[in-house]
Amino acid sequence: MKLKKFNNKTLPRNGQISGSIHITFNKKGVISFSKSASDLLNLKDGDRIVLHQDEENRGDWYLEKTEDENGFKLHKKSNKDNRVCFGRKILCQTIAKSLGVTADTTFIMHVLKNPKRLQGLVLYELKNSSNKF
Repeated sequence: MKLKKFNNKTLPRNGQISGSIHITFNKKGVISFSKSASDLLNLKDGDRIVLHQDEENRGDWYLEKTEDENGFKLHKKSNKDNRVCFGRKILCQTIAKSLGVTADTTFIMHVLKNPKRLQGLVLYELKNSSNKF
């Protein structure tokens, strides 16, 4: 017999295990970084990010932290910790469509820990999760 423990520490919150490195794409267009994702990427209020789609493999997405003023500006989500977010409904819909997810669904993507270097950019790969809300 192998027992799986459920308690306040191990029980998923909003479909995610605490400490998961992920981004939530809300059906209303809010894109939120988990505390672990914010920590990994060293994201804070006022930082900017760019998302990249592989045009040859349209379901492959990457995140880049940037100084480019055209990047999406992040805002502090909570005063309790360093979680950040931004809003862009058309981006949520575009990503959802590329992943085969219904556009009016909230979904998450995991951020892989080890970045890739491509064309002088440091890119964090985003992987689709089966979690949809």
